[in-house]
Amino acid sequence: MLGAVAKLVFLSINCFVLVAGLLMIIFGMTFYFSPYLHLPDLVERSEKYSEDAGYTLPKQLRDMKEFPIANEFGLALALVGMFLALLSLMAILVVCLTCGDIFYIVYALLVFLMVVAEITLCILFLNSNSVLHKNIKEDLKEKVRNEYVDQGNDTFSETLNLIHVYFQCCGITGESDFGGKSSQSCRAHNQTMGCYTKLMEEIQKNLAWITTILLLLILLQMIEIFLASSVYFSNRIVPFL
Repeated sequence: MLGAVAKLVFLSINCFVLVAGLLMIIFGMTFYFSPYLHLPDLVERSEKYSEDAGYTLPKQLRDMKEFPIANEFGLALALVGMFLALLSLMAILVVCLTCGDIFYIVYALLVFLMVVAEITLCILFLNSNSVLHKNIKEDLKEKVRNEYVDQGNDTFSETLNLIHVYFQCCGITGESDFGGKSSQSCRAHNQTMGCYTKLMEEIQKNLAWITTILLLLILLQMIEIFLASSVYFSNRIVPFL
């Protein structure tokens, strides 16, 4: 009886995860292939902010068709959604087709590895002094020094100028990132705080919410591990009819 209930709950949770994974794929692909759909509003707001500060955004920003951050975010979101959708779809098929019980243990191990990876990444991400952040900041700072051109019409320079004005920040860790080069968009609001620094401050402000969501996600995954194990061991003792 316990195995039957565990099987039903296991199936229900994976149906929910499948839908969530498919939605992540849809939103991810939207950001990856069509970021320019979201750019007009971003550019319009940035123009208002820049006008208030007495700074004029380059006109070519209106013609932007790429937004690197949106591309990378969309791809990552779609890949995670694809993995979740495939894993949950396999679980649903195994339950419905009454396939080999060994899958439940394989599933539990995969989810357990996901939990370990999530905890590791969260610790690295939420700690602003971690090796992860140091490497990301150094890579971005080098890119700024080598590729950024004030009022440039390349995608990277346009994106950074837009971020400067919209989020009222400067460079990655500050104006020194430009290696002596000027950046008029940094001076639009006399900003000296780096954009990466500002991002980390916002994360720290919302740390309670982020931690709560992560804990709920891990709890759900632990429940899935328990249910998969329960079904497996129940089948070993009293096989389903």
